[in-house]
Amino acid sequence: MLGVSCWLLLRQRHGSDRLRPWAFAAVATGGWMLLLGLRGIVPDWAAYELANALAFAGMLLTHVALRREAGEQAPVAILSGLWVLLSSVYLALDWMSSLGPRFVFAASILSLGAWLNAGVAWRAAALVPSRSGRWLAILLAIWACLVLVRVLWSLADPTSANVAALNPANLITWTVCYALGLFGNVAYLGMVLDRVRSSEARARDAEYAERARREAAEQHAGQLTEALTQLDALAREREQLLGVLAHEIRQPLHRATGALLSAGAALRGPRADVQAIAERLDAAETVLGELRSVLDNTLAAAQILTRREQVTLQDVDLDLLIELVMGDLAPDQRQRVVVERLTRLRTLEVEPGLVRLALRNLLRNAFVHGGDGQALVQLRIEESHSPYGMALSVCDHGDGLSRSHWAHLDDPATHHKPFPSQRGQGLGLSVVRQIMSVHGGQLVLRPVHPKGLEATLLFPWPDTRTSPRERRS
Repeated sequence: MLGVSCWLLLRQRHGSDRLRPWAFAAVATGGWMLLLGLRGIVPDWAAYELANALAFAGMLLTHVALRREAGEQAPVAILSGLWVLLSSVYLALDWMSSLGPRFVFAASILSLGAWLNAGVAWRAAALVPSRSGRWLAILLAIWACLVLVRVLWSLADPTSANVAALNPANLITWTVCYALGLFGNVAYLGMVLDRVRSSEARARDAEYAERARREAAEQHAGQLTEALTQLDALAREREQLLGVLAHEIRQPLHRATGALLSAGAALRGPRADVQAIAERLDAAETVLGELRSVLDNTLAAAQILTRREQVTLQDVDLDLLIELVMGDLAPDQRQRVVVERLTRLRTLEVEPGLVRLALRNLLRNAFVHGGDGQALVQLRIEESHSPYGMALSVCDHGDGLSRSHWAHLDDPATHHKPFPSQRGQGLGLSVVRQIMSVHGGQLVLRPVHPKGLEATLLFPWPDTRTSPRERRS
């Protein structure tokens, strides 16, 4: 019954090549116990010869099953020949000798087989590992020792070799035999369930690992897609920058060339007009100054676009920074700037070269668009409270902008020019926005009442600054 139960319970969850030998071994063991218990009722050949053949078969089938559980190869053909040999030797002893020799032979073989099976069961239990498998090995070892004691007892007392006698030795042997048979099958069942649970756990771990690999691959693919998108955007931005650069540099070069050629023609003329020559040279100098500004903006934009690391910020003295910016201006422009300082803070953590360029761009825009060319331009330094940080503002009093121009004001390639009469493509404001982006700040443009435009550079405090990558995410 236990062998059939093991088969029915485990056949859907365990390999039949290992389960089938154990089930047949359990049935064979139960069969020889049953036939031996029915001695006197069934014929002697069934109670002894067939019972011992079943006992040898059960021992060898148990060995096959445990060897396969341990992951070892079981020599089925050799064990089959050994079963035939053992059964034949028992038959020969049954015909040739009395009860004692054949009992000693059969019991010794069963004891040796049980001891060998205990070792195999211990190896199989260590493979998982399984506590039930170790208990199975212990039970088989106890059974082997018990049978060996019974053999030694029969050698000391030949009359005890009669297994049909109702004596204490036989009663103890049979009781322990049935108990070990019961718990041995239960222990085997537990060992198999331990192995099944271990296999299921490994399958779940493999599934989780595969799922984690897929998620990592999907995440990596997403990162690659995002990187490709950023590269495409960067390529478009660089292409746009090159187009704007070609346009910005070509016009000043043509004008500077024309002014210099005109000045040269005046010098080579029969009557050199000093005033006309000076006017032409001043025009050429002005155009070359515009060209220098374009080149500075272009180089700054290219530096920002190709930068792989964040800018190196340092504490810069505000007064020194303003003096450097004023030094970049022409004398007549310098006289139009009114610096208004509304904070006691003396330093600002920035990249001085880039911020110097940004302020210079805003001031030049204010000079160009700030009225008749004589109006004052205000440069205000103050602390901002919404958002918190330092604000550097450039305010002019020109005509301001219409609503249609606000959305395209910082686009270097836009065709919606706020001042069609003015030259340039708007590269300066685009560079300013990029400079503020790498500083974690922003450029804020707003109208001034009753007219004019205010451009503010907002630098956050160091403890609230975020990198451009963090803001994009």
